[in-house]
Amino acid sequence: MKLAYQKKMEEFNLKLEELPTEMKEDAKEIQKLVGNVNSIKSRGQKVSDTLMDQIRKRDRLLLQDVEDYYEDKMEENENGSQNDPKETMTPEQKANMDEGLSIEGELAELWKSGTKQISGSELRNRCPKCYKKIINTYDKGGDNGIRTSRYCIIEIKDSPEMFNLTTR
Repeated sequence: MKLAYQKKMEEFNLKLEELPTEMKEDAKEIQKLVGNVNSIKSRGQKVSDTLMDQIRKRDRLLLQDVEDYYEDKMEENENGSQNDPKETMTPEQKANMDEGLSIEGELAELWKSGTKQISGSELRNRCPKCYKKIINTYDKGGDNGIRTSRYCIIEIKDSPEMFNLTTR
């Protein structure tokens, strides 16, 4: 089972060893869950939806962390060298980086305006790229939102269509 965070790490040419400790631990936890799935399947039993939801949720969160880590790494390279890191990126990597920076810009404007909580419809109007990303990765009953290198916008569990905005 190839997970989204693993595909993104391959795309970014990242190795597990170079990730921060917390991200390594998250990856190990996901692999334990995948091991449980494989064990259950080998016994001919049905894998519970709850277990699969846990894997998908953790994979999605780690995927966001991997994207943020890569973005930060590119920023460090940009600030530390005269070469533009975008020159060595694939078109898809450039698009992902641009999208991430655009979303972070939207969240920065929201934060500067003093907004700490926002409805889905207001988010759609004020931060269309952020809203579109959340909707495209929406998991009913799961943790939904976006974590950038500077901001988190996460759906409130007991209030669907309401989001909290915090800094990291």
